[in-house]
Amino acid sequence: MYVLKRQMEAVAYALRMDPLLDARQEKRVRVRLNELYEYGKRIGYLKDYEVDVQGAKYAKVDRLHQNIAKFKAMRKAPYQM
Repeated sequence: MYVLKRQMEAVAYALRMDPLLDARQEKRVRVRLNELYEYGKRIGYLKDYEVDVQGAKYAKVDRLHQNIAKFKAMRKAPYQM
């Protein structure tokens, strides 16, 4: 299992939630990220996730437990248009 540890802000910027962060709407960002994590878990890309876990370098991080089998199957799939 591969575990990805990132700050909430880093994930939000990667998902283009800049306007919410710039407007200091952290609660809305957290709700939206939790919805997206649940969706990722439901479709099989995430095995589990943890939010606001105490990190070593940063104050709080999100831990995403990725489903390696799903990503490997996606790599092996033939290209279709």
